[in-house]
Amino acid sequence: MIYSLNKNHIVPYSIQLLTETNRVGKTKHQNNPQVFDGHTSKTLISPVSFGHKIFKVALIDTPPVSKFDIDGDSVPDLTHARVAELALASSAPPNTGIKTFLSSSTTDTAEIFGQISRRIKSGKEKYDAICMPVCSLVTFPELSSKMNRQITPDNLLENKGRIKDFILTDPYYKETAKVISSIEKVTSQGVPVFISGGNYPDTLDLFSLAEGSKSVGSLNAKGEKYLGHATHPLITTYAQGIFDVFQVIDSLNDVRGYTFLANGKKIYVRRSEVSGGKPRIKDFVGKKISDLSAQDSDYEKKINYDLTLAKSRKNESQQNSKTSSFDSHSLKNKLFNVDQLLQHPLYRLNESKLHYDSQYGDYLSLDGYPFKADTDGCIFYDPANTGKKNAVTFITGTSVSAPVATGEYLKNKHRTTVNN
Repeated sequence: MIYSLNKNHIVPYSIQLLTETNRVGKTKHQNNPQVFDGHTSKTLISPVSFGHKIFKVALIDTPPVSKFDIDGDSVPDLTHARVAELALASSAPPNTGIKTFLSSSTTDTAEIFGQISRRIKSGKEKYDAICMPVCSLVTFPELSSKMNRQITPDNLLENKGRIKDFILTDPYYKETAKVISSIEKVTSQGVPVFISGGNYPDTLDLFSLAEGSKSVGSLNAKGEKYLGHATHPLITTYAQGIFDVFQVIDSLNDVRGYTFLANGKKIYVRRSEVSGGKPRIKDFVGKKISDLSAQDSDYEKKINYDLTLAKSRKNESQQNSKTSSFDSHSLKNKLFNVDQLLQHPLYRLNESKLHYDSQYGDYLSLDGYPFKADTDGCIFYDPANTGKKNAVTFITGTSVSAPVATGEYLKNKHRTTVNN
């Protein structure tokens, strides 16, 4: 069951996971949640929400906007909340009930935590964990400038108190401060809150300043830290946050769906849930690196292209005019050696991100897909380091590792309960 704040009420939603829902409602779109009328006091205490589940989790996420590409055609397919639910459900014990709340702003998020805290305190609700796979990011240089104090990952722990005091009192962070305080109302009641650590290496998730929160970083399939995401000392929990996605092929060689593996469990996505285009990596996989390698002149073109994109992000009004004047078609099916890219100052300034790319691929396409070459010089695609070579795309983000970590916590709690 999914809930979203609507004015002063929480409106319940129902989302389709692996099977059709039996609830009555008007479906707006096959891939979108079903919307129902309801009120907090009636809906949240309904036994239908959790049934007889042993473990109960609240998942606080963003509105239903598709953000994850599942079939590899560069078109988003699944919503942020759906992927988070799938990751949590696959990692948690089977007797876990998940209640999802959709928040469209930090004000909504603070109110959701506040309502959860009040219901726990009154005895109307019980939660074993809260998962919030969203974050409020600030870069270390930006934070240093605002505080007039040098803040780095190396001195983060010793400055945590100062940073928190600053965020809680500075008017600029008023809404973020409300969320931090509301998280602490829940954690003070003995309920752990798992949050995303952040998808960029030079950033801090301000929600991780809340006492009792568990900031989660990412691992690949081999258990190695995902260097493209934050890895600072306030991130105390790590879980898988990058997943190769594979096609499910039937006996007639038709694609029936897609799977990705989380905690040893296959998560299945129906073919009807995706856009169905050609996977982008098909233009590269199986071909010789010698036939796809970019020439020296191509590197200059890519540098200009990336500079254009960087400027367009700062000034979106220039985006159409500048990117349209550059013909990227000639580079579309070229692969660029990461080590050679790092020789240019543009990429050295962003070395952490390219370090991620080199960790999961020695070559990059223009649109950022990382590839490797086998001993015969043939291109293959395995960004999550699963050891398999037939993935079509990958899912990544601490917004996925946070639900996985929540599920792992509940598994450990279940083992402790059984053993005792």
